[in-house]
Amino acid sequence: MKNKIDKKLKKNFRLLLLTSILSGVSGTGFAATITCTPEADGSYLPGNVIPSCNTVSAATITQPSTAGFYILTRSRLYETLIVGNTDVTANVTGGYGGIGNQYAMGAAGASIVTGNVKFTVTASNGNVNGLGSHSNVNMTTKDVILDLTYHYPTGNSSNGGSIYGVLAGSTVDSGELATYNGKYTTITTNALNITQTATGGTINAILNNGIRAIQGANQDSGKGSAGQVIVNGILDMKLTGNRSIGIYVSGNSTNTGVATAAGTNGSLTPKVILNSNATIIINKGTDTPGFFSQTWDSHGIKLGKVRYAGEGPGILESHGNLVIDTTNALQGGGIKMMRNSILDASYTTASTKITTNGYALEIGGHDDAAKNGLALNFEQAASHGLTASFNNAVFTTNGTSIDPLITATGARKDLIFVDQGQSGAKLNFTGANTNLTANTNGYILNVSGNYTASNYTYYSNTYDAAGAELLGQGLFEGSSVTFNATDAGSMTGLVYKGLVKKSQTLTTATTPTLNLNLSNGFTWNLNSNAAAPNADTTTAFFDTTTISNGAVINGAYSDAGGNNYILLGNVISDAGIINLDNATHAKYNDVLTINGNYTGSNGALVKMNTLWNAPGDTEITVAEGGADSESDVLHITGTADGTTTVNPIASNGTNYVLDGSVQQLTKIINTVPVIIVDTTNAAGTFVGTAQTTGATEVQLTSRIAANGGREYYWTMAAMPIVDPVDPVDPVTPTPIYNPSVPGYVETPRVDMELGYATLRTLHERRGENQTLAWDECGDCGLEAKGQVWARIFGSHLEQDGKTRFGMDTDIYGIQAGYDFTVKRNEKDGHRLTGLYFAYGRANTDFSDKYRAVNGIISDDKYTGNGKTDAYSLGITNTYYKSNGTYLDLVGQASFLQNKYDSRSNVTANNNGFGLILSAEVGRPYAINDHKPGETGWLIEPQAQLIYQYLKLDKFSDGTRNIDQNSQSGLRGRIGFRIARNSEAKNYQTNTFYGVANVWHDFLNPKEVNIGQDGLKETYASTWGEIGLGIQFPLAKELYLYSDARYERSFGGADRDGYRGTLGLKYTWK
Repeated sequence: MKNKIDKKLKKNFRLLLLTSILSGVSGTGFAATITCTPEADGSYLPGNVIPSCNTVSAATITQPSTAGFYILTRSRLYETLIVGNTDVTANVTGGYGGIGNQYAMGAAGASIVTGNVKFTVTASNGNVNGLGSHSNVNMTTKDVILDLTYHYPTGNSSNGGSIYGVLAGSTVDSGELATYNGKYTTITTNALNITQTATGGTINAILNNGIRAIQGANQDSGKGSAGQVIVNGILDMKLTGNRSIGIYVSGNSTNTGVATAAGTNGSLTPKVILNSNATIIINKGTDTPGFFSQTWDSHGIKLGKVRYAGEGPGILESHGNLVIDTTNALQGGGIKMMRNSILDASYTTASTKITTNGYALEIGGHDDAAKNGLALNFEQAASHGLTASFNNAVFTTNGTSIDPLITATGARKDLIFVDQGQSGAKLNFTGANTNLTANTNGYILNVSGNYTASNYTYYSNTYDAAGAELLGQGLFEGSSVTFNATDAGSMTGLVYKGLVKKSQTLTTATTPTLNLNLSNGFTWNLNSNAAAPNADTTTAFFDTTTISNGAVINGAYSDAGGNNYILLGNVISDAGIINLDNATHAKYNDVLTINGNYTGSNGALVKMNTLWNAPGDTEITVAEGGADSESDVLHITGTADGTTTVNPIASNGTNYVLDGSVQQLTKIINTVPVIIVDTTNAAGTFVGTAQTTGATEVQLTSRIAANGGREYYWTMAAMPIVDPVDPVDPVTPTPIYNPSVPGYVETPRVDMELGYATLRTLHERRGENQTLAWDECGDCGLEAKGQVWARIFGSHLEQDGKTRFGMDTDIYGIQAGYDFTVKRNEKDGHRLTGLYFAYGRANTDFSDKYRAVNGIISDDKYTGNGKTDAYSLGITNTYYKSNGTYLDLVGQASFLQNKYDSRSNVTANNNGFGLILSAEVGRPYAINDHKPGETGWLIEPQAQLIYQYLKLDKFSDGTRNIDQNSQSGLRGRIGFRIARNSEAKNYQTNTFYGVANVWHDFLNPKEVNIGQDGLKETYASTWGEIGLGIQFPLAKELYLYSDARYERSFGGADRDGYRGTLGLKYTWK
């Protein structure tokens, strides 16, 4: 055969060379247009004679019933055949081909280019082809419409009958051998519309195939060009028939590696490329199979073939929106892949929607069977590295299809089925719109165990040294599947591995492997399989599932609660989420069991709902605890490692909040366990901090369970770290407070300290105003008209509460005033009356000496910070007698703005106001005799009483309501000042003094209400103070004054601080 073809090729090339010389054209082909003449039935045979015609004119014709084709290119076509717009109608009694290649060869320069093409064909008693080519004769078309009907007469065998819309590659009849290895035969269309109907026959249903790309079918040699079909426009395909395949791609049988590699003889794998949107609809035929007939599967796409005439893998690329609907097929599924095929629909422009009555995606399985008498012989092939990739895939099945050849196996209700022997299979899903929803009686993904069954021939996909494929089920490896899903899509249902169908016998020597990798927000909704084997309706079977970067295993898919699922495999959470929080929250009875090992890292989360009502529990000494609480539970039967945060979700969807009315005060209480690990486990594997609507914070801690494992539960108890070498006596646990609580409780104290700092004492605020009497020999005050003054002030104050809270406050501000009246009286005294304005800021760090982490008191006491801004207006009236006695009366009103920021990132703010009334009195006494204007020392006893009222707005931080109530303070001072006044130039005075005071707070703070809890903190009530001050003139009537002081509580450092001020004042006349 090969020698005949070679002789024919040589003869054709000699004729081509001779014709070129005769026409005066050398090496450039035929430039002249030669219009083809139709045969009597309207058909054309370009390349039938030399010189060949090269142009078929545009035509709209109806061919007679005897016609067998429209255009067939033959061996003497050595250039491009141009076909004008074509519209052909043919109703024929035999087979029919539209535009096809018969003997032309691409190596000789033949190719076909057409305009728009439309074929409307009805045929019987023969195969039907729309467009077809082989031997590297490429065909390029514009828009194509194929309306093909093949009715095989009842009573005829129909064995081998077929209808192809587009057929490319080395087919059975192509005559191709090794000459075309490593080459493609490509048919490229713009828009492609295929409508095909096949009926009739008594043995085998007619193969109704829309697009077929094939390689190696001629003489089953595995040689020849690989078919390639490229659809650049929209593909719209509708096939009707009981054995229909929308797109069928297979070949390259000598390829023992990945599908993209060349075969051992250099052959290529055929492929189909869909560059735009595509719709494939498969409908069952109208005829009912007879007694001797076989019912075949139908698929939207089939890649790969087990044996004979085009065996090997196939490749398909989909760049647009691919829609497959086989719900009305007689039997079958969406996509079937065999051998080492590759399907890539993962491009960013791509999406895939499969609606079917069988498997949406089937990997492996048996291929077409042949009858041997009344028995069926099945063919099954293993694969290595088969890959299917999808972007924005939506798969659904109604599960009504059965295997038409092995009916005992039952309905195909699984969404994705992987048969035995499929090693290294990869299923990849990307896109936020991915939605894989299992049938209620099936699995999302079912990976079969290895099995034996009657009448099977097993092709192992392994090869001997000569390249021959080895046969035998014992050579089949266990299927190993890696399922990768990324982006914010979802799948709903369960997965399974190791199941075999009813008519098959499980081989226990090999086991399948299933690993799932979910990432970037992908969600796995666990939903039961009502028809699961062994009544495992809520169990998912796999080896390892890894969730990363926000991917979710959702164990609370049913919003009604009561979900109870088992993950039979290991789970790794790398910043993933295990979710037991129902969509509308407030369900406390969901359970997820990991029947395997668990590892959490990089912010891994467990979300759940927990309810905890008052009174909460018995005492902490009761080991089991948990009265009045209920919760979702994560149960791990294996080991648990790493660190995972538990996040309770409130009924309103707020994170890290426990529902319920539990409150702390009389008892320290715990919940029921929320995480259970059956094996030995290090404390701290699961951590968490949650809020109640009250003051308490609950933390996740743990204890050793009766079985030696560990139970994690929520507690309000802060326990000290126990030294195992030198344990101390048992310590009564203290309640854990939310990090926001110290700020809420102590801010009223901060606000009052800011008010006191703005007011301060007379000498801090105004300096030494007796200079009005001393300057200019005591006469300046007679002419004084007014005084303006300003100062800046700052302080640092640390206060440790007597119970547990502390604060570290920095205060700074600016103050300016004006005495609009300076009056002398008849007894040589004077009075200053005026106003001042002030702005003050307090920055505070709050602390809790019992702050806990995982229920253990921490060395880090910091809980958060607060900021207060105060805007104040004051009225002053100061009386001075001639002997130096003074009475200073002050009223001050402040507008306050508070901001809270806890270390747990809870923020809040509120406003309020403060009112202050102060009365200060002092009387200087000369220590040594001196005349006016001379240097002298004096001692001045002083006393001061300050009342402050504070009212802050109620507010909420999103979890709890806070009412700081109205607060009152009454602060008193007694002390003395020792001063030295000396003469300065221009009859002015320099003043230097020291002070010593004792301060006392007569009132304790009131409670602050935080949710249902009322808390307060008390502080040191008595402290001492020492300080120094100075005042000196800068110019006539202009003074600079400053004061610095240190304070400390008596008997300890409960109150410790320092402050200072710097001011200027000017008196004019």
